[in-house]
Amino acid sequence: MRFLTTTSIALAFSLHGTNADFLGSAYPPPRDLSSPQSHVQAAWSNVSAIFDDYLHESLNTTATRGLLGIENVTWSAGLFSLHDPDAGQLQYHYVAPQIANAELGTHKVDGDSIYRAASVSKLITVFAGLLTLTEADWQRSLTDIIPEFAIDVTNPHAPSWDEITPRMLATQLSGLQSIGAIGDGLLQLEAVALATNTSLADLLVISGLPQLPSNVLGPCITIDCTVPDWVASAKNPSPVFLPATAPAYSNFGFLLLGLVISRITGKPYDVLYSDTIFASLNMTSSFANAPVSEPLLSLSVVAEPPGGNLSIGWSYPDNNPTIPSGGLLSTINDLSKLGLAILNSTLMSPMMTRAWMKPATHTASLSYSVGAPWEITRYIHPSSGKVTDVYTKLGDSGAYGGLLALIPEYDAGFSFLNAYYETPIGPQTRGASALRILDHILEALVPALESQARAEATRDYIGTYIPSSDAEGNSTIVISAPNASAPGLVVQSWISNSTDMLASYFPGAPLRLQLAIPNQTPGAATSEVTFQATQFKQWKTYAAADVGPMTGFYDSDLGWLAYDGDRYGGEGLRTFRFEIDAEGCAVDVTNAGTRSTLKREERSGGDGYRRSAGRYILEGLRNV
Repeated sequence: MRFLTTTSIALAFSLHGTNADFLGSAYPPPRDLSSPQSHVQAAWSNVSAIFDDYLHESLNTTATRGLLGIENVTWSAGLFSLHDPDAGQLQYHYVAPQIANAELGTHKVDGDSIYRAASVSKLITVFAGLLTLTEADWQRSLTDIIPEFAIDVTNPHAPSWDEITPRMLATQLSGLQSIGAIGDGLLQLEAVALATNTSLADLLVISGLPQLPSNVLGPCITIDCTVPDWVASAKNPSPVFLPATAPAYSNFGFLLLGLVISRITGKPYDVLYSDTIFASLNMTSSFANAPVSEPLLSLSVVAEPPGGNLSIGWSYPDNNPTIPSGGLLSTINDLSKLGLAILNSTLMSPMMTRAWMKPATHTASLSYSVGAPWEITRYIHPSSGKVTDVYTKLGDSGAYGGLLALIPEYDAGFSFLNAYYETPIGPQTRGASALRILDHILEALVPALESQARAEATRDYIGTYIPSSDAEGNSTIVISAPNASAPGLVVQSWISNSTDMLASYFPGAPLRLQLAIPNQTPGAATSEVTFQATQFKQWKTYAAADVGPMTGFYDSDLGWLAYDGDRYGGEGLRTFRFEIDAEGCAVDVTNAGTRSTLKREERSGGDGYRRSAGRYILEGLRNV
């Protein structure tokens, strides 16, 4: 029989090529976003000061360049966190002159000001569908749910309605047109002709377009058309792509999805959203139909004129077909409740939440993916190349816009709503201004959340872990602080029964621990957090790694392939399970492969921590 040496065992376990990080956080989510010691609170204060300098002090400094135009936009933004309720106090509000002098509604804004949420409505519509439809419903053809689509289809290029499903609508893979009849350019030109007292015929000549009657669009050409008329108009438009071909942002598709959910549940929109989401989450300032009487009207941001030919007005007709795509109304406080409920799986199972918060398709950009209906921004940390996926739904319609952003790896996010009315014949600047505001917030917030998570992990896990009894023999594990350029707690030393495990099994680059299974019972007297070890730098693309596309398949991100290559007796040598106390601090660590449990060594003067306002603060580590 041939005996294996530690060297031959290491060779047997070794992996060729470059290892990499795993998708998601290297650390447990931060628990302190709001205290004076928090990196997040500092970042929020810094970005708020940038906005103040531009909006209130008129300082055109380097930090405020690129904000031109946001002074015209009324907006509200606020953070939220599953682990720090006080994070909800980190908000910023600005009221522009248009709203300060508005004919109707509020003249100031705060966390309870009611805005139209624009296309954030699409996210709420999908959530309502997830809570009410079965898996079989999501896969049904539209002709099965809307039988009218199977008859009297006169356009030879009409969509293949029997191939399109509700899931395709939710994931922007239906191939349908973007707008639908209500937003058609013919109607917009008619409005411009009326506003400028110009002949429509002359305007069409200037535009290079033929004269067409409005009825070419079907019976539904205004926002107050009936649902039957809208269905009649919706069955004939030519698609842009075949179903399940390419992601294409379709407002029209979400009008259909709302109708699908309403028909299957038998509920009109106001009842559907209230019963399914708003009442359950105490979103008392969220509505399908706009408030038109006091006291709610006085809390509303009424940017659009009360009515008229140039605007659909503040109040849409009740339960009109556009509500599921862009008509819902809410506040940043209510949207924060929604974000927390999604992160916390309040209304559906954690497994269902995790499955929902995943990409459904790529886009043509390496930094942007699409879910149902998530618009997933792939933020790249400058110092490390680490990717953080930010699950968002952006809204931009008429005089209103907004965003709900969830960052699952930090159990946090932020909400944002804005308003500014611009006539159809003038420049449309509100959307671009809103994006500049969001750029500043996101670029301040994500690095701060990472820094705070790293600081708390340093505080909670670093130290020497020693045997709790003589049975463990000469065994120790030393966990040291992470490096910002290579995320993850570092296994500085690992001795198992007198064997140097790093030299024997993991030579070379530092062995870094990445969060694999988070704490499933936060606040329990004791619970478990699992980390998985990796060794080498993560590259954002194969080009950044300076390798070819197929070599880069391994060398830029081998972690997802080789995350668990070292196993002994059915358990992984790369798997480290920490027992933590109710405050999130490590008590001991078990390496799964060696079956060895080592306790965290106490420091002089107790555990080295002091409790302050329910949080741990380790002296000397505030600037980690």
